[in-house]
This record gives sequence, structure tokens and C-alpha cells, in this order.
Amino acid sequence: MSEEESGHVEQHAEAAEGDPAIFAKPVSIAYKLELTYNGGKAVSIPADFVVKDIDKNEVKYLKVQGSAVWLSRLVCHCSSKSASIANGTKLAELKKKRNDKLAPADDEAPPEKKIKGEQVVSIQVGNSQVSILCPAKRAQSADLLVLLHVDHLAPIFNALSADCTGDDSKRHYHKSGKFAKPVLKD
Repeated sequence: MSEEESGHVEQHAEAAEGDPAIFAKPVSIAYKLELTYNGGKAVSIPADFVVKDIDKNEVKYLKVQGSAVWLSRLVCHCSSKSASIANGTKLAELKKKRNDKLAPADDEAPPEKKIKGEQVVSIQVGNSQVSILCPAKRAQSADLLVLLHVDHLAPIFNALSADCTGDDSKRHYHKSGKFAKPVLKD
């Protein structure tokens, strides 16, 4: 796994003779993040799925969104353009674990009305502790933001792979004749 950031840099170079009116075209530099899982094909991760923590020196997190096609391709090794694991139970279980860490226990004081900044919680997934970034607003309903590190992503992908089906999560049509229109005879 290569850990690279997505960025865009524009630079202008002056002409060799020093004439500032003549500029070269802007240079664009972009980095691409690709992940592999269990020996499958490398899957490109769109730049908007890599989130930086603004409080902790710009640590990077991967947005795990059940409806993202790249996630189905990575975890389930499927090639369908509309595959999704959003309806699976494992993603909901992981979000519930995160939400349980955010909710105060019964014996603790009620939550303050002042909005806290982003916070990182640690949840147990399998035999591993996984760091999850919780945004300041709407943390209970937000997508999972998992620390972009092999030791944190592997347990998440292992858990999500239980929701994969062998048929690319697509319903197949079976002609039963059950709903056929009756034929009128003269």
C-alpha cells in the first residue's frame, strides 16, 4: 500500500529571456492512492475519500462508505459497476461500536452543549484496536473514518468481507411463468 496524498500544485515559469508576459502552461501534479486487499487487484481511491485530521498534524483517514463502488471492488473483489455493501450488517455494527464510544455512560455527566472538535476513538474489531476519527458535527451519522494504516484497515476490510456475496451482489432474473398473462382463445 502506498500512502500518498492527493494534491494539486500550480507553478508558472518565466521565459528564458526574462519577459514576464510570456509564461509556460501551469504544471499539475497529482498523487494517486491505490489499495489492495487479499491479493486482489489494486483499486484506486478517489481523493475525496482521504480525509485529514485538522487537529493532529494532518493525520490521514480513509472514509469507509458502504455505497462506494471502490469499497465493493476492493473488499469483495467484484467487477460490478453498481455493487454496494451499504445494506450489509457489518458496516452497521462497526458504526454502532463507534457510536457507543461517543455516547456517555449512564453514570457520567450529560454531554456539554458546546461543540467539541474532532475526536479519535478506538474500537475493537476482531483482535485489533482500530482508530476512528469522529467529526465535530453529526458524528453519530457520519461515515467511518479509519486511520490510513495497514494495521487499522485490515481488520475493517476483514469484517466487511463477511457481507460479500459470491454473485457480485446482483439479483438474477429467473423466468418462472408465475406472472404470465393468460392467453384468450377465440
